Amino acid sequence: MIITKIINRNSCSTTVFKSFISVCLFSFLSFSFLRAQERTAIEGFKAKAYFFNGGLYELYRIKHLEPYKVDVSSTLKSDTGKYEKRNLFDFNVLTAWGEGVPGNGVGETIRLSFKRDRGVHPDVMSIIPGNLNSGPTWYSNNRVSKFKIRFLAVTDEVKTVKELTVSIPKNSKGLITPNIYNINLGDLFVQNIAIDDFEIIEIEILEVDAINTKYNDTCISEIGFYSRFGEPIKSLTDAQYHKMVEQK
Repeated sequence: MIITKIINRNSCSTTVFKSFISVCLFSFLSFSFLRAQERTAIEGFKAKAYFFNGGLYELYRIKHLEPYKVDVSSTLKSDTGKYEKRNLFDFNVLTAWGEGVPGNGVGETIRLSFKRDRGVHPDVMSIIPGNLNSGPTWYSNNRVSKFKIRFLAVTDEVKTVKELTVSIPKNSKGLITPNIYNINLGDLFVQNIAIDDFEIIEIEILEVDAINTKYNDTCISEIGFYSRFGEPIKSLTDAQYHKMVEQK
């Protein structure tokens, strides 16, 4: 059983929890259907999510999708190998991948390869866009503030099927705070059925939050992709869904 902890910046105290999903098992993920190719991530992570099917908003449980291969464009050198790419998907928020190029890491990429399974696709992405090992490590290293997601298909060559840009919200001081953030991707598959043909997801760092950092290295503690499964738990009309969102 995986034990992880979230760092509180002010007190540096820790809260122990068993997994990303169980801590929010009965919570809902609010999501507005967006056609724009830019969006802002939402703080927190939920084990259920609403998806718009073109007529109704349907509530589903979600499950983790495991990539069979992960490639990164660079890795921060360490005698102990503590910044390796495996840390991105080890379900331990106390470990992190670090990019290893001169500068702030803008332009560095992460590629995840998935087995093609038509009808199964990533509906939700989660990310911890910094080094969550402790309060000091979070603010000593760069945090990812904007990134691009590309869905790539492999035929005779690698081609982009779909892409979007995601921003991580900042607090009143312009800082990205220690947290897990989620992005609902379900609408992409309503807009473009051809995206089912994707085999690779590429994440490119576009901007970083470097306020008050000690090191010019950019880290990411965890990345996860999740797919809806089973039958819808509940269905809401557009009016019902937005009324629910307004009441939260």
